[in-house]
Amino acid sequence: MTELLYLVLSIVFILICFAVFKRPMYEVIFVTFILVALISGHITDLPKYFVTVSQNYLLYAIIAFVAFSAVMDKTGVINDFLDIIISVVGRFSGGSGYVTVVASSIMGALSGSAPGNAASIGSIMIPSMVKTGYPPELAAVVSASSSSLGPMIPPSGAIITVFGMLIALFPGCCTLSQFWIVAWGVSLWLILQRVVMTFIYVRKYKIGPIPEDQRPRVRDALKKGWKTIFLPIIILIPFVLDSALSDFYVSRLGEEGASVLSGSLLVVVPSVAAAYTLLISREKRELAKRPFAMFSGAVKQTAPVAVMVFAGFALGELFSDIGVGDAFQVLTSQAGIPKWFAVIIIPLIWAVLGMFLEPLSILIMIGESMIALAATVGINPIMFAAVAIAMGHTMANMTPPFATTFFVSLGIAHADFVKTTKLMVVWCVVQYLIIVLMLGGVLPILGLMPFAG
Repeated sequence: MTELLYLVLSIVFILICFAVFKRPMYEVIFVTFILVALISGHITDLPKYFVTVSQNYLLYAIIAFVAFSAVMDKTGVINDFLDIIISVVGRFSGGSGYVTVVASSIMGALSGSAPGNAASIGSIMIPSMVKTGYPPELAAVVSASSSSLGPMIPPSGAIITVFGMLIALFPGCCTLSQFWIVAWGVSLWLILQRVVMTFIYVRKYKIGPIPEDQRPRVRDALKKGWKTIFLPIIILIPFVLDSALSDFYVSRLGEEGASVLSGSLLVVVPSVAAAYTLLISREKRELAKRPFAMFSGAVKQTAPVAVMVFAGFALGELFSDIGVGDAFQVLTSQAGIPKWFAVIIIPLIWAVLGMFLEPLSILIMIGESMIALAATVGINPIMFAAVAIAMGHTMANMTPPFATTFFVSLGIAHADFVKTTKLMVVWCVVQYLIIVLMLGGVLPILGLMPFAG
């Protein structure tokens, strides 16, 4: 089909530009959008796509959460929160590994960058793991696998991006708050996998706790950072309430009003959380003297993400006008692709692409088409969209031998490449099986609602 040819050409063009010519992904996605618009005859519609995407509140929500993560980093509040985790979890056998799982999940959700998370948390926790008895290869694997969790955990911007694709295909199928809960349900299974596998290897290597002189006392950590405990509450409670009371809001405000309320939370919540972070920061007086310095370092991080998401949304609108999603549905119905085949093959496609491409770009390229394919073969598209974040980020970020997060952790740990690769493959296989079980409907997922079509 001609419509699918545009998708194939886009993937090939992006692979060549990124892997061969080493161009930044935000630039490649934008150029791809312009190129597809040109060859498909939609070049005159560029103003329409720019206006449509600029009116999408999801774009601004992603920027808001990136700005919030900058505030967390600059104020040092996240370090106080990390000390609490170390003081509580570090006392157990293999505690440094469990701290890595928890801390990487939280930090990665805020930053949305698995490689960046591996560099920041890994530089602290990998040496700690090695000192307490973790082989360097195991320390690298725990760090890389844990860092890859963050981008799939709310409030990561990837969740907002995929939600935009979902409601573009199935308007009104769920609210963002409901989707957040489903994303948490998917995340919990993969967090549990990391914890269980870490436990198994801790027992195998008889790894001890973090030495008492290397971890803060619980009393001291709480005294210093107890106010940071309220940050997860400030972020999560509004979305939990919005999901639980969605029917009430619809009855009072109507569907459009309830949708506006749900969407507004995406900008209001990170703003309130950032304000609270500044309020409890010990450095707030110093930061108040130079407020622009707080965000100046984050501009280089935020701008490329904003450009890539903007171009990705525009490319999604263009593919929709071309009819790529409809062509996928026709193709799968004609070919008679069974559900079990899609459940097994789709995660493998993502894993292979993830070794060569930036994970968010994979979601942008094939996310919407794959959600449409999932619905066609009988997979709940709401659940698939949430699992797609795991495939697009968690699998892609840790699959050896080319995943960036894998190499970052490998370098910090000074681990043997072959041994680390073999160990990482074991973790990837277990993760793949869990994803297959979720897609197949075997594992229950928190908050998943039936899909009405």
